[in-house]
Amino acid sequence: MQRLKLSPSELGLIQEVVARRAPDLSYLVDRLLLCPLPSITLSDAEAHELANLLIDEFCAKGLGENDEPNPYGKQLDSIIGILYFRG
Repeated sequence: MQRLKLSPSELGLIQEVVARRAPDLSYLVDRLLLCPLPSITLSDAEAHELANLLIDEFCAKGLGENDEPNPYGKQLDSIIGILYFRG
């Protein structure tokens, strides 16, 4: 079974959002920077907490005028999928 790994740019985006929206979760980002495999690094609860934060960001900044994902929203959506898929 293939494990989904976060890319450096995805990790940077997570880091930005966490720093702005929930700095108290920075310890999760620190762990992901050491091992960018959420299925190994994060518990289900931690992954969901981080994904929920990214969903809030997606709703606030990731949708265009027609409620379709903009490029930023597509990036967030991809990361959210990796966090939720616990492969």
